[in-house]
Formats: sequence, structure tokens, C-alpha cells
Amino acid sequence: MKKTIIFDYDDTLVKTRQSKWDALKETAKRYYNLDVDEEHIRQYWGRPFQEMLTGTFKKVDSYENLQKHYFSVTNEFPMRAHADSVKTVNKLLKNYLVGILTASNRKLVTDDLTMLGFPIKKFFYIQTAEDTNVHKPDPKVFDPILAKLNKYKIRRSNIFYIGDSIKDYLAARGAGLNFIGITHGTTTSKEFENEGIKYVNSLKGLPVAIKNTFTPGV
Repeated sequence: MKKTIIFDYDDTLVKTRQSKWDALKETAKRYYNLDVDEEHIRQYWGRPFQEMLTGTFKKVDSYENLQKHYFSVTNEFPMRAHADSVKTVNKLLKNYLVGILTASNRKLVTDDLTMLGFPIKKFFYIQTAEDTNVHKPDPKVFDPILAKLNKYKIRRSNIFYIGDSIKDYLAARGAGLNFIGITHGTTTSKEFENEGIKYVNSLKGLPVAIKNTFTPGV
């Protein structure tokens, strides 16, 4: 039976905070003369894209205008991939179905993935903010991407979600999925350990961690 790996996107595969937070701050200042600091952005980070954007900019304008202005700035702050992320994804694709689940906007995600050299056409699905209004830690956030797996008849015990936060873990656990944390994002190894959550310190170690967890032949 085919096994499946689903990745969180922001701060798991890519260094989102280092690029997009600066883009958010620049958009707020340039178009609305607003000063938004990282503590304010953190309150809305990880929510569905529209909610994140309107909250970060304090509902100062319509969502359509906020999105237009933000998109006009993002190219000045290009996304960067975490070390070994593209290489690890390509390695996993040889043995597993691989997908992405994120609360980010579809255009931003697909543009960045393409620019960074990810094999975008090989993912079985990329779930974005447009697919659901539910967000983590609600396990129903997985409903759209799990529906895409129905034709493969894959048991949830054969699905891994890879993420960088406790919310990622809680959502995966609630959906009956396996989980492995990554410590180069928003959560430290100590925080994962305190919750009894399995983790790796780099994506390079992920294939071995997954292989050692799956039961051969199951």
C-alpha cells in the first residue's frame, strides 16, 4: 500500500517568516503608513490567508486592495527554501505520495514553489487557503486533502504530516495521522520534547525517521 507524506509549508519547507513578515511590514508602511511589529503579525500568522491579511493590516482597507498591495511588494522579499528541502522532497517522491497543506494563498505558494525548484507537478495535491475556512489545530483542516487520497484507499495510519508547530501536531493527531516535527521553524526541540512529540532537527533526517516509523509491508 502506498504511504503518504503531507508537508506543512510555511517555516517547514520554506523560510516564510524571514521573507513574508518583512513584506507585510513594508506593505503596511508603504500603502497605509501603519507600523506593524512582529508580535502583532504573530497573532494572525498561521490563520487562513484572508484572515491573516486583514488582521495584520487592522482591516484598514478591503481584502481585495490589501491583497493587491501585498502582492505588489512580495517580489521585493523573495522566499527562500530551508536547507535540503527540495532534495528531501525529491527523495521522498521516489517512495511516497507527497502533498502540501498550508493556510497560505495558492498563487503565492505555487509561484514560490516553482521559483525555488520544487517538483510542483509531482505533488498529489497542494491544499491552500482557497480550499477551506478551517485552520489548525482543528483536524477538519485535513478534510480537503484527505478527500484527494480516497482513490488510493490509504489508511490514515499510513499518512505522515510534517510541521513546525504544536498546532500542526494537534491537528494531525486529531485527524488520526502520524506526525513528525521539524525544529527549524517556530518550535524548539525542548518544546516538542515537553509534549512527547517526535521530531527531527533538519529535513535531511526526515526520510530515515519516516522509514523507521512505518511498519514494513503494512
